[in-house]
Parts: sequence; structure tokens; C-alpha cells
Amino acid sequence: MAPPPKERPPTQKKLQIEAAALELFARKGFAGTSTKQIATAAGVAEGTIFRHFPPKKSLLLRICRPFVVEVVAPMASRGLESLVGADYDTLGDFLRALYADRRALTEAHPRTFRVLLQEASLHLELRELLREVFDRHARPHFERQFDALRDKGQLRRDVDDANLLRMIMATFLATAAFSDLVARSDATDQSQMLAMLEQALAPPP
Repeated sequence: MAPPPKERPPTQKKLQIEAAALELFARKGFAGTSTKQIATAAGVAEGTIFRHFPPKKSLLLRICRPFVVEVVAPMASRGLESLVGADYDTLGDFLRALYADRRALTEAHPRTFRVLLQEASLHLELRELLREVFDRHARPHFERQFDALRDKGQLRRDVDDANLLRMIMATFLATAAFSDLVARSDATDQSQMLAMLEQALAPPP
């Protein structure tokens, strides 16, 4: 059986289109960006975009999918294994380490993360991709850490792992998404956010 043909490297025009679309999607959102605006920013004819990316959504997926597969998945597999697998004395220590690591990742790829945050709730394909990567590469590490923290009396037992993860990630993502809208958060704000989250997840007195 013949091996599948190798994917051709992207042309310069295709790279220009992807870079322009990423910038515009981050600033204006997917729905608020027209193919004409992308073409103008990329310095190509609008027809060139339709030739490379027939529906506009394929351009969104082309930007996000490689990032999730090539950056988020390896990070979740290798980085989280050591981060979440470490021995923490307190729930607060774990939350601070996790938040610092996630923040460093988002600051290294700000535009792509902004697009993911904006569009994942609107596009089933992105949600399914993120869920698949998370379930495969990250969830098992979190579940083991949660068990260890419960054994130390640091984490409540009346909330299941799925809801614990949802609370932690929703808090982190909301902090990232709304920090510029409300007011840029500083170290004090972040400490208060982590303290409130720790209080919510700690066993009741």
C-alpha cells in the first residue's frame, strides 16, 4: 500500500493570508472580519482567499488546529505531567503553580489564544478539538493530583473531578479574557483571585 502523499508546504501567499487572518480575528472576531478585510491586510486578491480557503471557517480552523495539535497537546502531555504530577503541600501551592504556567503559555501566544477563547464557544469543531486534546493529554494528570490533595485534606470531596476542573479553568480563562475589558489585573488581583478559588475548593470547615 502506497504511503499517503506528503502535504505541500504552504505558499508565501497562504502564509500571508493566515497571518493577516489571525491578527484580524484576534482584534475583530471571526464574525466581524470579512474576507475582503483579510485580503487587504494580506496584500492579495479576495479571490485568492476563496481559492485557498473555500469557506471562511476553514481559515479559522487552519489557524487554530495546528496550534492546538502542535503546541497545546505536547504542552499538556509533557509540561502538565511534571507540573500537575508534582507533590504540593497545599491546594494554594498547586493553584499558584498552575496559574503561573498557564499564564506564561497564553502570554507566549497571545493572539492565537485570544482567537481560541473568542471562537471556541461559537464553533463546535474547535470545542471538540480542545476537548479531545484535554481528555487525552491533561485530564489523567489532574485526576491524580486531585486524589493526592484530597488525601491531604486540601480539596473538597463533594465535588467531582469534572466540576473541579471546570471551576479552575473557567476562573483562569475568565481572568485572562476580561482583564483588559474591566481593568488590567496586577499581582494583587491575581492573588485575590487565587485565594477566592482556593477558598471555594477547600473542604468545608
